[in-house]
Amino acid sequence: MRHGFIKVFLLLVAISLFMALTGYTAKHRVIAVFINQLFLNTGKGEVVMEVETEASGSGRTELYTAALNLLRERKKPEAEGAVTAFRNEFRINNITEADGDVVVDFSSRRLTGTEAEERMLIAQIVGTLTRSFDEVRSVSFTVDGEAAETLMGHVDITDRFTQMPELES
Repeated sequence: MRHGFIKVFLLLVAISLFMALTGYTAKHRVIAVFINQLFLNTGKGEVVMEVETEASGSGRTELYTAALNLLRERKKPEAEGAVTAFRNEFRINNITEADGDVVVDFSSRRLTGTEAEERMLIAQIVGTLTRSFDEVRSVSFTVDGEAAETLMGHVDITDRFTQMPELES
């Protein structure tokens, strides 16, 4: 019995070491939420577009980060007609998760935009995280590690978002 335990233990150590040394990453199906260019141009059609893609990471928060980084990508063949409010100059300082609540902490540097841009950014982030990861029940936002009333001065972020906020159609 003792030899069996030692064998299992050594096997687990070997697997863990292999994963660490080879940079093993998990792949996860992500539903990235983008804004429909047709809607922005004409006011017609669906407001958002969902693009199914894949993100890679070695842990949950790394997967969340990878999923949100997909929102920065503007040219994706499968996302023709999709635009993003997630500008390259926006910086995420940190993403944490506890008990199903993901906290996305933004840097205040260059975090500016109109009310519509702020609503679209929040909708994209909340929609992407809640639709892609079963364990994410809500999304909260902070700025420079502190609680804030808004990201850009327009939309109240003092409460958790349990679903993607509505965008005017």
